[in-house]
Amino acid sequence: MSLIKKLGLGVVGAAALLAVLSYFFLPGFLLSQAEQKIAEMTHRRLTLQKVEVNPLTLSLTVHGLSLYEPDGRTVFAAFDELQIQASLGSLFHFAPVIREVRLVRPSLHLVLFSPHHYNFDDLLQLALKPAPAEAPSGPARFAVHNIQIEGGALTFEDRPRKLTHEVTQLQLGIPFVSTLPTHEEVFVEPVLSARIDGTEMQLKAKGLPFAAQPQAKVHVDLEGVDLPHYLEYLPVPMPVGLSQGRLDVHLDASFQSRAPEPALLGLDGQLRFNVLKLSGGKSAPKLDFLMDAGTVDLHGATFNLGDQTLAISRLVLSIPSARIQDGGSSRPIVTTLSAFTLALQDFSTVPGKPGTMDLATQVNTTGQVHLAGAVGLSPPLATLDVNIQKLDLLPLQAYLTAHTNVLLSRGKLSTQGKLHVARTTNGKIQGGYQGRLALTDMATLDRTSATDLLRWKSLFLEGMDVRMAPFSMAIRQVALNDFFARVSINPDGRINLQDLMRNAPAEAATAPPATIPIKIGKVSLQGGAVHFSDNHIKPHYTADLAALGGVISGLSSEAASAASVDLRGKVNDAPLAIAGKINPLRGNLFMDIKASVRGMEMAPFSPYSGKYMGYEIEKGKLSFEVNYQVLDHALTAQNHLVLE
Repeated sequence: MSLIKKLGLGVVGAAALLAVLSYFFLPGFLLSQAEQKIAEMTHRRLTLQKVEVNPLTLSLTVHGLSLYEPDGRTVFAAFDELQIQASLGSLFHFAPVIREVRLVRPSLHLVLFSPHHYNFDDLLQLALKPAPAEAPSGPARFAVHNIQIEGGALTFEDRPRKLTHEVTQLQLGIPFVSTLPTHEEVFVEPVLSARIDGTEMQLKAKGLPFAAQPQAKVHVDLEGVDLPHYLEYLPVPMPVGLSQGRLDVHLDASFQSRAPEPALLGLDGQLRFNVLKLSGGKSAPKLDFLMDAGTVDLHGATFNLGDQTLAISRLVLSIPSARIQDGGSSRPIVTTLSAFTLALQDFSTVPGKPGTMDLATQVNTTGQVHLAGAVGLSPPLATLDVNIQKLDLLPLQAYLTAHTNVLLSRGKLSTQGKLHVARTTNGKIQGGYQGRLALTDMATLDRTSATDLLRWKSLFLEGMDVRMAPFSMAIRQVALNDFFARVSINPDGRINLQDLMRNAPAEAATAPPATIPIKIGKVSLQGGAVHFSDNHIKPHYTADLAALGGVISGLSSEAASAASVDLRGKVNDAPLAIAGKINPLRGNLFMDIKASVRGMEMAPFSPYSGKYMGYEIEKGKLSFEVNYQVLDHALTAQNHLVLE
């Protein structure tokens, strides 16, 4: 027999012997060594049911592994089977190449005993121990193909909160993970699915984790996430309370390394809310928000990991219907929103780059709200076109009750204009509103007497210019049409209009508040009616004014100013003229008004003739002049009757 044949037979024999030894003796050796080494390293008990080694297929199979808690009785982690199959490609690449890794029914049991104290603290400390210093050798070279996890499960016990979370039916498939140069530019596409507390989750990814410039894309599907169940785990408290709500997630996330530029995180997709119930939290505990459904569509959101800025190409929030209830007033105020949409375009936290906003919704049954324009976060600002139509004011009555003696029975608000709001460098809010406003179909009652106080068909404010910080208001023209007012002089000489605001509780003496600058160029009145009663005299006098119209010019809150009054109307078909000066906008009411009637039937004025002339009038006509002056809260009246 030649030497070559002898060497060949020797190699074959040695390989056969090695295979036999590996098959029969290596499993037992690995089993005992694994149990012993793990116990020495972790001080935890490890048990293995069986280990199989097949040298012909280069495979290793581990059956029935269990790692226990430090008590030695409770299972911490386990699996039914782990199968690893190597590849002869390891010889060609001079690096480990694994053909397949398959893990069957792995399980993990995590417990939170108290804040920051888990049942794996000991393992975490071992993992964080610094490793012995080694000479840098570059990234490890390896390739692992066909990674599979089947039927995985995870249980997390949160004992302080008395909650248990479960992940079941976990499936993971990864075609390969490799650091070999030939695989650097080949995409890895893992797939993950599971049920999290009964919620279906699917995740699909595609990436180049070991390329010179790593990148990855992940698609996430979650159905029916119970949001309140997870609120306790947020790192910061929520500004609002959430008592009910489920979330569906359909998102595409991406990571892109752009060395030397900062890496980018991207996000696209949709969030869908179902039966969401919010409360105002600590700032407004009695404010509740409820919606049956809503969606957030997100397109082109990117987060720059370098300068920590967020940019959103487009975000759309859609809510078919919602209900807002404020229980903090005297009676709950309920507001409904329909067809609510909020769209943000080119929205960013980059300084000096505002985006655009478009908000539209129906409020209650008649109101329409539309806001559109530029908005920014750095610095905070908004320049919006405002269009509000027929907004029902009746829900505001609950807010008025605490501060006024007026009961609002009906009314609609409409306005069109431009709103500017911005925060200055010193933190102050500045801005204003310019436009027009209309209050239509308004009616109010006097709370003390439950009688009609003010009502009108339309009140138009044109050329409004409202400024904040400091507050001021200028209106070019006001037009009041088809109105009614009840004006009375009380027995103490006060006019009822002076008592519309409720007196605030007495407080320690402070400096009087500064008068708010207000200017109104012109007030036009048309089609008015006034019911006037004077209860300051006895017997009392009443009169009904009709067809009242005219102009009030130059209203201002400046203490030294007074507006000119020129009104015309009729009293019992007799012509009425009212003229003089008035300033209802300064700190206290100023009025110097003269009213005259010519050729009026005398009988209605019998109370005045009896008081001032000593006899009553049964018939005849007269001309009547009266002068009312209010100065420093004191009323002075002068009356003049002329018999014709």
